[in-house]
Amino acid sequence: MSIKNKIKNTQLSNKLKQTEFYWKIKNKIIKPPAHIYLILKCNLNCSYCVNEANPKENRHKEYKLAHADKWIEAINRMNRDVAFTGGEPTLHPEFIEIVNGIKKELKVIVYTNLVWSDEFTDKLISNLNRPIEILASYHPSSGKPEKIIEILKKLREKNVFQGTIHSVGTKQQEKFLIENVRPLFKKENFFLTIDKDQFNFFNEGRCSMKSRRTVHCSGKSIIIAPDGTRYPCVSKMLRMKDPLENIFKENLKGDFYSSVCQDYGFCSPCDMGFKIEPVSAI
Repeated sequence: MSIKNKIKNTQLSNKLKQTEFYWKIKNKIIKPPAHIYLILKCNLNCSYCVNEANPKENRHKEYKLAHADKWIEAINRMNRDVAFTGGEPTLHPEFIEIVNGIKKELKVIVYTNLVWSDEFTDKLISNLNRPIEILASYHPSSGKPEKIIEILKKLREKNVFQGTIHSVGTKQQEKFLIENVRPLFKKENFFLTIDKDQFNFFNEGRCSMKSRRTVHCSGKSIIIAPDGTRYPCVSKMLRMKDPLENIFKENLKGDFYSSVCQDYGFCSPCDMGFKIEPVSAI
């Protein structure tokens, strides 16, 4: 592991990433990639999945997938780095074609659980014609960690794997991850970070899912749904509420988003980086 990655994976660094302060500072100094939700379907069923936190209003199953040619044209026209996420982005039937079609000077990040078939793994390694950064996750529902480690080793051998592996430290599984899973990754020189359980955020006002109030919300955010529609935040994308521009039809209208929102209290833990102010303060 490089010195840079060792610094990233220190205990202090990981604790800092769990704070709202970290994301506020990061959003001010770093031009964020466009977070593209190629597909919201997942091949796992984790009990702590934040995409399923508001089932009464969740409409993500209504999205229709867009073809590769639309994504390639729109991303290259945006001319900015992208992060593919979901769901599990590699489940998009044209995932490899989409990645290969993106201009080489743009950075491509892929959030994936690595629950891949041998066929898909070999196909990706054989056909990938550009660098990508994989941010992998391990979940107990993924099955045996040895399988994930074997995929990581294949990716590393082909210089495809660049990134980190993380897991979610719920009360039920944190001890198991530390004592049983992390040593297996460490043995093969992969470091498994254990993130804070995002469901802890549901004890906080913005994610309580109990009552709504009106606030002024602002920050850098590019959240793009499977049909190419941009939304203010992950919560609204999952609920198909307050759509912004569609990148298949329009140019991206900047990084910064600012609006009066009536849904404070039903935010997604993925939206913790936004600045929240009382409407009276504006």
